[in-house]
Amino acid sequence: MSVKKEGRSVTVETYVDDKVYRDFSDFNAFQIGYRWVSLALMPLILLVLAGVNFATGSNALGVICTIFGLLAPLSYLFRYVVSVKNQIRKFDLATPRKFYEVRVSDKGIFVKNQTEKTSFTWEQTYRVYERDQYFYIFITKARGFILPLKGLDTEEIRLLKEIIKENLQPIRYMDRRKGRKRSKHGGSEI
Repeated sequence: MSVKKEGRSVTVETYVDDKVYRDFSDFNAFQIGYRWVSLALMPLILLVLAGVNFATGSNALGVICTIFGLLAPLSYLFRYVVSVKNQIRKFDLATPRKFYEVRVSDKGIFVKNQTEKTSFTWEQTYRVYERDQYFYIFITKARGFILPLKGLDTEEIRLLKEIIKENLQPIRYMDRRKGRKRSKHGGSEI
């Protein structure tokens, strides 16, 4: 990973391997919007309905609710794991590959890859998530960029975080590092 500091900017060359891709996919699939809650609640509700059906003598409905309560989340998880493995294989992520370069500055976010260059203002930025090993910059709910912190020194990470926090509306910054107490807007209170 190459990092360059240019005044008030930090440039990160983003290399993606199977771990980086899996970490991003897991975060996107389960933690954004707390989707894991619905994945956990659905079987719980179906199993409660199964219990109610068994208690009222509707054994057939009880069995159906029990089967769906157990198979639905397992089916989703199985499809998810297979999909992630297929993407890793498709993009040949067994070894790290450079996907893009992201420059974060007071003027905005600049991204370039082998075929295109694009820029985004801070007002166009949907949300930024800080994780233990990454910053995820989302331009929309469905389009995000991974900035791995591996290879950055403490000063570069501090500058990156400073630029983001000074230019992004506080409600759009989410501190999702482990062990951090979150405020009502998702930012860290620490």
